[in-house]
Amino acid sequence: MQSYRLSCHCPGRAYLPGMGVFFFFKQKTAYELSAKPIRDAGGFGEHIGGVITLVDVTDSEQKYRMEVEKKGEEYFRTICDSMPQMLWAAKPEGGVDWYNEGWTRVTGITIQDLLSRGWQHLFHEDDMVETNLRWSHSLRTGEPYQVMYRCRVLDGSWRWMLGRALPVREASSGK
Repeated sequence: MQSYRLSCHCPGRAYLPGMGVFFFFKQKTAYELSAKPIRDAGGFGEHIGGVITLVDVTDSEQKYRMEVEKKGEEYFRTICDSMPQMLWAAKPEGGVDWYNEGWTRVTGITIQDLLSRGWQHLFHEDDMVETNLRWSHSLRTGEPYQVMYRCRVLDGSWRWMLGRALPVREASSGK
């Protein structure tokens, strides 16, 4: 039996070449299609019909995509958490929504605490004005962010650090 993967990414119809078969779909779906011809004379004679099996695999494709995304996320986190740097990501409006484990190793503050309290309490107050000015400028203009600041580390001392950020833009809009 020969198998085909047939997808319809919007309501409409799909044509299976070589078989003269149309399928009509009401919604975005993916089907696994198997077809086997029926011939007379022990399978070597004239084509007299066929058997077509159509199995909806939309859910399994979605599950597969979700698994790939999950594995990609796990891979990303593993790499980021193994780096000796303090990494973070922010939303377009500037709120930080992700930190790697490097923050906990260096500062002793948990990621959950960072997500709820923020990072500002870890920076020296004399450096906050310049840090905030540069961050605001970067958010407004989309230019790269870079600033030197003192961060309170695990033993309570201050350590100079270089903070950098680059905007991640959507390919279609550039925003």
